[in-house]
Formats: sequence, structure tokens, C-alpha cells
Amino acid sequence: MKYSDDLVYLKLAARIYLGMHSLTDVVAGIGFGIVILAFWLVVDDHVDAFIVSGKNGTSIHLSACVLQILEARKVWH
Repeated sequence: MKYSDDLVYLKLAARIYLGMHSLTDVVAGIGFGIVILAFWLVVDDHVDAFIVSGKNGTSIHLSACVLQILEARKVWH
């Protein structure tokens, strides 16, 4: 886990150093990511319960499988 953390920090520093982003861009991106993570941690159990035990669970799983097959065969392109 330490290695992946180092890569994240290195990438953030490189983007600032190379002028691709300013410090405020990076800080805003980190903040936005934390907000998305906090939202997902709240709704994760509810989404799982809806997909697995809801009356639409089978159709959701079937739709996901069909989309994966179509994407694997590059039907969309």
C-alpha cells in the first residue's frame, strides 16, 4: 500500500511541477474525490441491497452481463 501512495504523491507533484495543474486544482481534485467517497460510503449498502434483493435484481444483472458481452465484442464501435 505504501508504494501506491508514493506513486499518487509523485504524480500530484509532477503535475504541479510540469505546469499541468496549479496547487488549487490538485487540492480541489482531492476534495472532490473525498466528497464522492463519502457519498458512496453512505449509499453503498442501499445500492447493494437494491440490486441483490430487489425485484429488479435479475434484470439488472442480466443487463450488466449483456453490456459486458457487447463491449468485449466491440459492438459499440
